[in-house]
Amino acid sequence: LHNLSEIDRLSEYRLLRDLNLRGNKLTGIDDYRLSVIFKLQQLTILDRRKVDSSEKVKSFRSTSSKINTR
Repeated sequence: LHNLSEIDRLSEYRLLRDLNLRGNKLTGIDDYRLSVIFKLQQLTILDRRKVDSSEKVKSFRSTSSKINTR
């Protein structure tokens, strides 16, 4: 994967719960984790770290505020 828009393709895998992108260039992008959590709400683990409900809420708020400021 080379950019965050490519994460959208993974949303087709509705049973995807655990995703490890450690070592991928995407991890260097600002708000990478929140962006991936927002795009893949079904994840329970991202990069070997549990995704909790507060992160899901934060990802929604962060993404919503970016959309509203455009």
